[in-house]
Amino acid sequence: MERETNIDIAKGIGIIFVVYGHTFCPFKEYIFLFHMPLFFLLSGLLYNSNKSTKEYIITKYRSLIVPYGYFIVVLNLVFIIISLIQDKPFYIYPGMLIRPYGVTLTLWFFLALFNVCVLFRFIDSLNTNYTKLLLIAFLFCTGLIFSNYKIKLPFYIDSALTVLVFFAAGFYYKKIKSIKYFCYIISLIVGLYYMYKDRIPEVNLKENIYSDPSCIFISLCLSFLILDLSSKLYKYKLIQKILSYLGKKSLIIFTLHILILELIYLFLPKNNEVYAVLNTFLAIIITLFINKILKIEVQISYLQCKMDLIFNFIKKNGYRE
Repeated sequence: MERETNIDIAKGIGIIFVVYGHTFCPFKEYIFLFHMPLFFLLSGLLYNSNKSTKEYIITKYRSLIVPYGYFIVVLNLVFIIISLIQDKPFYIYPGMLIRPYGVTLTLWFFLALFNVCVLFRFIDSLNTNYTKLLLIAFLFCTGLIFSNYKIKLPFYIDSALTVLVFFAAGFYYKKIKSIKYFCYIISLIVGLYYMYKDRIPEVNLKENIYSDPSCIFISLCLSFLILDLSSKLYKYKLIQKILSYLGKKSLIIFTLHILILELIYLFLPKNNEVYAVLNTFLAIIITLFINKILKIEVQISYLQCKMDLIFNFIKKNGYRE
């Protein structure tokens, strides 16, 4: 129970930085180093190998692709309505289904995480840890090659190849706690190097951008530090309650905050560092309010139940002659 709450607290911290990083904040480069790597690492921590491969993939399809389909329809409808009200032209291309953009750009995470989960599931089915680690390293290097040559694949498969390393780090951290200390040492060396060069490495998981592969260790280090911080905050009940609640709602906040920020910018300054903090908390509060009023999670749950019925029907009738 405490472990799950700690993960929710870490998600809560992470989602605040995600929203803040999409405002006019002065620390964007630093935030991008860890805010999304953290979520992939936490997903690796939660990886469960008890289910069969088929059941696991169906579960992930249910929890990631069904919400993806829901949000890509709803967000575009809202975008069209707002554009019509403002008498502005709007364009919707079929390509957004495989690489979302605009108000739907946050949906890249659903696709990338689903791909990572499927990839890691097949990797985990291999016989030896040596083979598993070798394949993870190979896929990671392949992702870096795509990054270097700016090769974009559908459904963010290019991004999935590189972020797989964060998911794997979270999974192996459950077994080998010393992984984080290794990351701390390497990231300290890498950090000193960047301080000497007086530059900040560029990281953008969505676009599969890594200015230097060594910055992966900094991303892992900061993610582990947030995980450690969440365990410290667990004993402060009010903070625990707030952050764990935000963590539980992190996918909803993550999906809607770009649209909400655009609406906020109609009334409050956008290019202002002071307002960036206010806009962050307003976006989170408004998103939670909209979720409560419109019962978005209930709607998604309804779709997931319908999908379960379809899969069960196929399962029962699929083997008939």
